[in-house]
Amino acid sequence: MLKTITNAIFTDKIKYKKNSNPKKTSRRSKRRRGAKKEEDASAKKGKMIDDYFKTAYEMKKIAQNKEQKLLTDFSIRRSQETENLSVYDRSFVEEGEGEKMSIHYIDEIIASWKQEEKNDGINPTYIEDKQPDLKPKMRTILVGWLVELCVKFKLHDETLWYAVSVCDRYCSVASVKRNKYQLVGTACLWIASKYQEIYPPPAKDLVYISDDSFTFKALRSMETKIINKLNYDIGGPTAHSFASRYARVAMYNMPRGKISNRFENLVYYCLERCLLEYEFLKYSKSHLAAAAVHTAITSVGLDWTDELEKLTGYTSSSLKADLNRKTLNVVFNFTYKRHKAVITKYADARRGGVSNLRPRN
Repeated sequence: MLKTITNAIFTDKIKYKKNSNPKKTSRRSKRRRGAKKEEDASAKKGKMIDDYFKTAYEMKKIAQNKEQKLLTDFSIRRSQETENLSVYDRSFVEEGEGEKMSIHYIDEIIASWKQEEKNDGINPTYIEDKQPDLKPKMRTILVGWLVELCVKFKLHDETLWYAVSVCDRYCSVASVKRNKYQLVGTACLWIASKYQEIYPPPAKDLVYISDDSFTFKALRSMETKIINKLNYDIGGPTAHSFASRYARVAMYNMPRGKISNRFENLVYYCLERCLLEYEFLKYSKSHLAAAAVHTAITSVGLDWTDELEKLTGYTSSSLKADLNRKTLNVVFNFTYKRHKAVITKYADARRGGVSNLRPRN
């Protein structure tokens, strides 16, 4: 009897304990339900992400297949178009120049450039004729400084050539004082940057990097003065323009990679070393470009081809007779301190380290 009563009381206690805190039980259930909802939401989200990536992968595969088909069709069409072309014409097409420089009138474009360079407005003796306050070595120092600026601001090589061309043209028609020469060079670089670059360097940066040797107002005033003096005629071919076309033909039979990259940079290195020297102004831009290509091609142990002779209009013997010898003397002078900017620029591995190359004994 006593045992029965004790069991009953104990059982009631247990029941009482289980139901003694209904709020606590409710919280636990909510937590369980909340955790389950989170798990369901997470699983749903994971499934959506998987579906998204699966769809994106399939779409990418479709796009790649379409692109591959287009490239194949384009290659077939291009091979049919270039089947009967010479190496001279084919080099422009296969290097991607066909759209910018149509193979059907390459000759006319080069001829137009050669005609235009005759009236480039540069007097090859302007320092003696027009600039009593300047000397050739000052031009070398200024151009070297412009090379450093182009490297600093990561400007295109063509921008440098336009800047120097504008500077020489302006100095051919206007007298410049020695203390204004740096301002003229900086203004010419600013003009060329606006002509060539998508994002030209800000004027305040040019003023700052010149160690505040002139003000923004002076820079803007000089820019206006230069473009008015040149009648806003800033364009025209440069030696770099010719050399880039000549190098395409010269590189056609070269293996792609380190050799072709080094050859192309060697051409531009030769050109920029000559750009620093005042005495090379008497040569035409196409002649200077041909000499640079000839110097580079003989330096790597290759021959001057018939295609290059047709394109440039110069034979190997005619280049060796005069300009090529002078180019070699400048390029292989590694102790010239005023050429340090160009030598340092082309010592970079991305430019093939061509300024580190030395001639064999």
